Amino acid sequence: MWLSKLPPSLQTKVGDYVAQNPASEPIFGELVNFLSPDPPKKRKVGRPRKDENSRTPPPLMAYDPEAVLTHTMDIKLPIDPSEIIFEMPSLSFISPYRRRMNLVFHLLVSNDAATQPLLSVASATTKIPEFTIKDLLEAVKLCVMIPMLGNSTVSTKKDTAMLCIWLHDGAFLTQGKNEPIICTINLDAVKRQLIDEGKLPEDADQALSPEELRSIAIKPVNEMIIEFLERQFQLCGVRLVNYMPSMDPRRNALNMNEDTAICISRGANSVNDFVNVAAYRGAKEGALVLIADLENSAYLCFGFKKPVLLYDFGKVVHVSYKDIAKFTFTVLVTIRLQDDHQEVLEFTMVDQRCFHTFDEFFKSRQITDGSFDEQHREKRADDKKSVKNEEAGEGNLGELALDQDDGEDEDEEEEDDETYTGAVEGEGSSGSESGSEDEDMSDDEAEKNGDVKDEAMD
Repeated sequence: MWLSKLPPSLQTKVGDYVAQNPASEPIFGELVNFLSPDPPKKRKVGRPRKDENSRTPPPLMAYDPEAVLTHTMDIKLPIDPSEIIFEMPSLSFISPYRRRMNLVFHLLVSNDAATQPLLSVASATTKIPEFTIKDLLEAVKLCVMIPMLGNSTVSTKKDTAMLCIWLHDGAFLTQGKNEPIICTINLDAVKRQLIDEGKLPEDADQALSPEELRSIAIKPVNEMIIEFLERQFQLCGVRLVNYMPSMDPRRNALNMNEDTAICISRGANSVNDFVNVAAYRGAKEGALVLIADLENSAYLCFGFKKPVLLYDFGKVVHVSYKDIAKFTFTVLVTIRLQDDHQEVLEFTMVDQRCFHTFDEFFKSRQITDGSFDEQHREKRADDKKSVKNEEAGEGNLGELALDQDDGEDEDEEEEDDETYTGAVEGEGSSGSESGSEDEDMSDDEAEKNGDVKDEAMD
């Protein structure tokens, strides 16, 4: 790399200038090569050989040692192509940034440290990492590839997956925040990349059979690509767990596939290991996800707008249900925080068809159902009354009252969450409509009461 030939005092300045002006990189390269006619001899990576008559200069580091956290490092130079293990270019990222970048597995090669694999998210133009994770085996908490709500039911979009990588606390990317790495992967695009690189045969993209065309699972060739990615991730110390639906009748069976709910059984039976359901948390619309990773490991996630929540099931105290209506229900999950403090997470407008799936998932993890606790008894009575009114055709009053109460809580939550930016105006307008309907209903009740009084006087 020509930049390494410059004195340390110039490396940072030139690197920053090239990052801001990518077109200047070849000019600097030619200039440095012209001024350095004798290139340094290649040598093996390892401990430098000691020479009694000369002192070994300190290695030129491409990252700032002062910025290195437990599992993160700050690389200031473009990634050397010769050090790349595997790269997926121009992926659409959702977290921690919302733009197209490259996901790169590459090697850390230095004079004073053992060679190890790194995971970087790099600029698609300058190839300079925005952030880099090292010690991947210890840094990564959970890495999954999952189907996306709204895509799994569309034949042209079902082969687009979401890659989610959650990190342990020692690997936070932003000071004070532990944001996950989340991006979407078009498996058809990866397939074309692997064919161009000669890693897949030209006939891999063959015509699908009528049965494959009708299938709601991903294409067989894309299943092979996921298996390839699993091996690449494992080689670098990351265990990638795949929940994409399969045509193989022995694995990853779709037990439910709707625009608002996806249920996957990795063992192709009635036990769901992955549940993805549309839900609301306050004013935030998102996806409530239950993930069974290993035999004794499960996670609850809500996303995928910031902040993305992830809780280990070991922190779940109990779960309860309310507002069980004809089409939706509400789930309340009590989480144990530090110092034995507890927080109740409320998720509303969950598809009623997933009620038994949710209940079975929590019960399989020995999570207590707290619906009959004293603190929920009054709520449960109100819920039963609301359901009876709805069955009699008079449930709108109860729903509007609940919407009005929820709207007040949602405003408080949205004020506290400064990072949330999704659909504020739309949700605000819907809230005002709900409030106006509530006021109109109150006027109707007043008119009815007035009529009763007039009849009594007559």
